[in-house]
Amino acid sequence: MKFQSAVSQEALCESTQAAPSLLLRFHVIAGSTEVILHRSHRSDPRKMMSRARVRQNAARLVPTGTQAAHVDAVITLKTRARAEQDATCAYNLPSNILGEFSLYAIWDMTFARGTSERSLQRAKRPELLWGRSFSALVIITVLGGALHFIKSRWCASHHIAIMRSSLFKPAGVDACDFANLFEDMWEGKDAEALLRGIEKRGGADESVRQKFMQDLFRVFHSHGVKFWLEEGTLIQMVRNLTGLPDEPATLPFGDIDVGIRDTELFASGPLAQAMFVLKFHGFRIIRCHRPIFTLERDGDYVDIMIFASSAPACQVREPSSTHKCSDGIAPYVLHTHQQQWNFLEGGLVSLPGSSLLETVDYLEAMFGTTWYQHDVPNWRRTQSPNPGGGGSSANWERTDSRLKSNPKRFTFDRFGAVADPKMCAAPCSYTFQSVLASGKRLVRIDDYPYPDETPIALQRKWLEQAIMIFERSGVPYLLGVSPHRLAYDDVQEHIDFLNRIVKKGYICMHGFTHRTDAHTDIIRTSVWERGGEFAKYETEAELESEWLKGDAILQKLHRYTREHFIPPFNALTQMMVNVLMRKGTRFIHSFDVALCQRPARTIPHPDVGGNFGGCLEDMRVRQSAVFVVSEWKRTYAEADELRIEPHGSQITLHWYFDAKKSTFPRSYEHLSEKLLASGDDKFHAESTTHRLSDKL
Repeated sequence: MKFQSAVSQEALCESTQAAPSLLLRFHVIAGSTEVILHRSHRSDPRKMMSRARVRQNAARLVPTGTQAAHVDAVITLKTRARAEQDATCAYNLPSNILGEFSLYAIWDMTFARGTSERSLQRAKRPELLWGRSFSALVIITVLGGALHFIKSRWCASHHIAIMRSSLFKPAGVDACDFANLFEDMWEGKDAEALLRGIEKRGGADESVRQKFMQDLFRVFHSHGVKFWLEEGTLIQMVRNLTGLPDEPATLPFGDIDVGIRDTELFASGPLAQAMFVLKFHGFRIIRCHRPIFTLERDGDYVDIMIFASSAPACQVREPSSTHKCSDGIAPYVLHTHQQQWNFLEGGLVSLPGSSLLETVDYLEAMFGTTWYQHDVPNWRRTQSPNPGGGGSSANWERTDSRLKSNPKRFTFDRFGAVADPKMCAAPCSYTFQSVLASGKRLVRIDDYPYPDETPIALQRKWLEQAIMIFERSGVPYLLGVSPHRLAYDDVQEHIDFLNRIVKKGYICMHGFTHRTDAHTDIIRTSVWERGGEFAKYETEAELESEWLKGDAILQKLHRYTREHFIPPFNALTQMMVNVLMRKGTRFIHSFDVALCQRPARTIPHPDVGGNFGGCLEDMRVRQSAVFVVSEWKRTYAEADELRIEPHGSQITLHWYFDAKKSTFPRSYEHLSEKLLASGDDKFHAESTTHRLSDKL
C-alpha cells in the first residue's frame, strides 16, 4: 500500500531529500502495537495536496466510532491490519494505543484526480479505509508513551548521530552535553526574563502550569524516566499533600524544579526518547549550564537538575559538586517514592526519600525548620505574596552536610538488655532493647483494622480514643496497619482517618491481610508455626508483589515508615524476611515465644504456634537489621497488666482487646504517665534532637 503526500513528515522522522512517499504497515501483537514506516523514492509535485484539502478530506474520512482532535485531522484509528516484513523505522507502542496515541491521517488520490462522493462514502467504512483507490501519509505523534528505538538510516542525520554514539555511556554531569544533542529544540529565550514576567503578572497562569506539568510528567512516566520534584515545587507539593490550612493547589510564583540522575542521560536512553516527544508537545530548550538545562513552553519553564550518579567512586554528587560525594543526599535521590498530586488531577509525581517522612527530612535539611513557608512567607490566599519573590535556591553542600549529621529517627535504648551471647552468638539477630523515637521509648500498637466483623466505625472510635492519649502526652508510638484490609472498605476513608489522628506517632506495615486463610477471618493457630499469614506463599516473588501493593497504599499515609515491620501473629518465614531486607526494613517486631532458647525469666506461653515460623536465632538478616523482641506477659500483654521497668523491652499493645475492658481508656492514660515518669529518655542525650517532621 503506497501513500503519497507532501504534508510534514517530521513528526516521526526528520525530512530528508528522499521523496515523501511512505509504505505503512501495522503489526498488532499482545501487549504492544508495532508501527512500521518506509520511505519511497517517488515524488510528483502534481500529486501534492494543500493543508486545507488535507483537513477537509481527513475530516470526511474519519471512520465511524473514532475520535477527532487537533487541527490536522488527528484521529484514533480502529482498524484491522496485517503484519509485513523489512522494517526500516520501527516504533514500539503500549497496548493501550487508543487511549495514549493519536494518528495524523492525511489522504491523497493516487492519480491526483478529484475525490468522488461515492469514494468518500466507501472510505467511511473501516474495512475499506485502506482501499486501493486511496493513498495516504500516516504519521504517528506520541502524546504519552514510549518511542523505544529508531532503526532507519533515512531518519534525520542528528538522530543517527545520537544512535551511533555510545549506547551505554551517559552524556556526563554537564547538562549542555545532553541538551546539545537536540539542536532543533533550541530557542532563543531568556529564562530570567521569563521569570520576571511571571512575577510581574502575579504568577504563572494556573491552567498553563497545570497542562505544562501534566504533559511533561506524563511523557517522563511513559518513557520510564526516573525523576523527582525539587526545591520550591517540592515544597508546594508537600504542603498541598499534607493539607496545611488555606493552602492553594499550587503557587504560581517561580519556575518548576525537577531532579534527575545522570544515568538517565544515555544518548538513546529514556530521557533522550522523551525529548523527541516533548518537542512535538511544543517544549523547547532555552538554556543550559553544567548541572542544569531548562525546558520552556507557553511562557512557563522547568529547570531539570542533574545529579551525578555514574562515577564508580560516588553513588551521588549533588548538582553544584564536581568531585565531592554527596553521601547525605544519596539515600533520598536513590530511593524515591510516588504520591498523587491533586493539582495534577491525581497524577503521580516522585518525591525524594522512601516515604513522606523522609521527604520532610530532606526539605528541612534544605531550607531549615521553616521550609513550609520558604518560597512565599505570606502564602495564604488572603495575603499578598512576598514582594521579593520566592526564597533562595537550595544550598546543596549545606543540605548534604545536614543530612549526614541528622540523627537517626529510630535508635535503641543503649541501656536495655541484649541477647545472652551463650544463647545467641554475635552478631545476634535479635535484641531485648526497646526502640526509641527521638530519644523516647516507643510503644508498639498492633491490629488496624482488626480482622473480624466489628463495624469499622466502632473500631475507629476505639482506636482514636487510644491514639489520642499518646498524641496528647507526647509518648511516641508505632501503629501496625494491614494495607490489603483497607481495601475491604473505602481505602480513602481509612487514609483520611489515619492521617487525621496520627500526627506524632508512626505507621508501619502489619502484614497484608492479617489472615491465615485467604477468604476468611477465622484464625487457624496451627498455621502460626509455619509462618502465619506468609505460609501460603510459595515464592519470594509472590511475597514481594504483595509487599509492593501494600506499600503503595501505605505511602498515602503521612506518618508511614518502611523501617519497621510487624508480622501478624508474630509469625513469618525466611522468605518474607528476605523481602524485607531488600526493602530497607531495620526493625522486625516479634516476641520471646519465637525464640528457641528463652531466658530463664520468661513466662510460659500456651502450647500453640511452635516457634512461629522459625527460631529468631536462625533467621538470616543483614547486619543493620534486627528482631525487636517483646516479652510475653511482661511487655507483651494487655495494657492494665504490663510490667513497666526502666530500660525494659519493647512495649506492645492490642487496642482492640484493651478497648473492651472496663479499665479502658484509663489504662492507656496510666501507661503514658508511667512512661513519662520513668525518665528513660533522660539517659539518651545524643538522640534528643527532634526533627520538624516529628512535630508536624
